[in-house]
Amino acid sequence: MGEGIAFIRQREGLAPLVFLAFSMTLLGFSLTGFLPVMVRTVFHRGPQTYQLLLVCSGAGSIVGALMVAALGRLKGQGHVALLTLLALGTAIAGFAMSRWLPLSCLLIFIGGAAIMASASLMLSLVQLIVSEQMRGRVMSVYNLAFRAGIPLGGLALGKLILIVGITAALGGSGILLIAVTLIFLIVMRGVATFQRAAEVEG
Repeated sequence: MGEGIAFIRQREGLAPLVFLAFSMTLLGFSLTGFLPVMVRTVFHRGPQTYQLLLVCSGAGSIVGALMVAALGRLKGQGHVALLTLLALGTAIAGFAMSRWLPLSCLLIFIGGAAIMASASLMLSLVQLIVSEQMRGRVMSVYNLAFRAGIPLGGLALGKLILIVGITAALGGSGILLIAVTLIFLIVMRGVATFQRAAEVEG
C-alpha cells in the first residue's frame, strides 16, 4: 500500500484520477441510497415509484456500460470522463429539484449512465498510466479511494438531510460535484496531465 501511494504521488496524472474517483463516489453514489426518502417525502408515493426509479437507474447503468464498451479507447478519454462527471452532477442536482416523476425518471437514468461510464473511463485510464509492475499496488489504493467514498458520502448526506432536508442535501452534493469537475475542465491541467500520461504509457 505504501509503495502504491508513493508511486501515485510520483506518477504524473494518477493523483488527480484518484481524487476524482473519490469525489465521484463521495458525491454521486448516494443518489440511489436515499431514493426511499425522496419517494416518501417529495413524491409522497410508495414502493412502486421506488421500484420504477431503481429500474430507470439500472437501465441507465447498462446503457452507460454498453456505450463505453462500444466506443473502446477514445482520444481525449480524460476529457470525456470529466464530461460524464459533469453530467452526473447535473443529473443529481436536477433530480433533487424535480417534482415531476417522468423528468425524475429521465434524470436518474442519465445519472446511472454517467456513473457507470465515468467509473469505467477513469478505471481504464488508471490502468493505462500504471506500469505492469505497480498495477496491483496502485489499483489497491485506487479501489480503496473509490470504495471509501460510498459509505463516507452516505454518512455525510444522511447527517445533512436531518439538518437541511433531502432536496438541499442531495442538490448540494450534485452542485459540489459539478464544481469539482469544472475546476478540472476550466484549468485543464488535470485533463492534460492524466491524458498525456496515458498516451505516454500506452
